[in-house]
Amino acid sequence: MRRRGGWVCGPMSYELRFTERALSQLEALDRALRVLVLRHGVDLAINPTALSRKSVPPAELPGYQVYEFLEDVDGTTHRFVLLFRYGADEQTLFVHAVGHVEYG
Repeated sequence: MRRRGGWVCGPMSYELRFTERALSQLEALDRALRVLVLRHGVDLAINPTALSRKSVPPAELPGYQVYEFLEDVDGTTHRFVLLFRYGADEQTLFVHAVGHVEYG
């Protein structure tokens, strides 16, 4: 479900919002990979505490969290990293970057 430029994933979840930078990184991916990122974004919005960790060097940014996941698509492994922070309203997750690396 989409609301005010973000995605709401359920009544007890956070609203997931992407910065312009993160949106451009997301849009640069193939459609199938974008769908995977958004599906994982739903999981993140439902339970960010369990699925993420504080950012650490080399991308250590105070107040930011990292969510990483792997997906195999047609024999190729894709590693994704979402860099995000909690909104001051305690209802929003702001995704600041979408990283992607392909293996194989």
